[in-house]
Amino acid sequence: MTQALWEGDPAMDRLVAWMFEQDTRRRRDQIQAAIQHGPEHLQSCPGPIRDFFQTLEQPPAWIDQGLMDDAVDFIHGVGLAANFVLRDLALMGGYLLPGFNQSLVMTGALSQGTGRRVAETGKWWIDCTEPDGLRPGGPGYVTTLQVRLVHALVRRGLDRRPDWDHSHWGTPLSQIDMVATYLGFSVVMLVGLRKPGIPILPRESKAVMHLWSYACWLMGVDEKWLVSSEREGYVLLYHTYMTQPPADASSRELAQALAHEAPGTGIPPLAGSAPQVGLPGPPGYEPVFPRPAANAPTGV
Repeated sequence: MTQALWEGDPAMDRLVAWMFEQDTRRRRDQIQAAIQHGPEHLQSCPGPIRDFFQTLEQPPAWIDQGLMDDAVDFIHGVGLAANFVLRDLALMGGYLLPGFNQSLVMTGALSQGTGRRVAETGKWWIDCTEPDGLRPGGPGYVTTLQVRLVHALVRRGLDRRPDWDHSHWGTPLSQIDMVATYLGFSVVMLVGLRKPGIPILPRESKAVMHLWSYACWLMGVDEKWLVSSEREGYVLLYHTYMTQPPADASSRELAQALAHEAPGTGIPPLAGSAPQVGLPGPPGYEPVFPRPAANAPTGV
């Protein structure tokens, strides 16, 4: 699995490299237009844009729209509880990965503009969990490709910085980073929702895993890292932790920046979602994912 630390998003990285070859502004606008409206709406669609979208034309055979719909219903049904879990458990817990943290620290994405960055993440989450949000042209589909483009731009920029330590952190925004993010929105959310006593049926758990597997396939996560069950996701999450050095000063810096934001900042409630199921404020979660010991068996 450690090889994934040096793997980015080849399809989008190639498209961004083409964008910078010449006439960057025009090519960027063409890519944005293709994301918003589809490549078929471009006059004389350039080959690299067409090639990228061809990777998305045939969705994975395992996609089950019924499960996707069940996931949307479930996420809307838990109301504000999901907001608190995503902010105070998934995002906060993600700072245990120092390699991923460096991308945020060096771009100032969270230490200097925490509220904005969390709001952007919240918008993506809401778009993906709208009814039919991940269908081609839907809000989640479009936002996911926009975020994927931004990731490739950040990866390209950081990859060329002399202060980026490849031997220590791997590739900026690597497959490991993307896998950990995917598991935060699925496994960590499910575990966190159970802590205050919210019941989750087996099909609801499967549905949430299914929805985020597809969303992160669109995001550029290699299909070999996508799992179908919460249990498999839990194991994979520990494997991602084991690729990382211990939490460092960046973990503390980012955690403090997020902690100083007002509760609920950045991730507004879903339209039409249920009440906050009796939670008056951010629940005081006990540690759910303690870092495994260096010699702990992980199945790697």
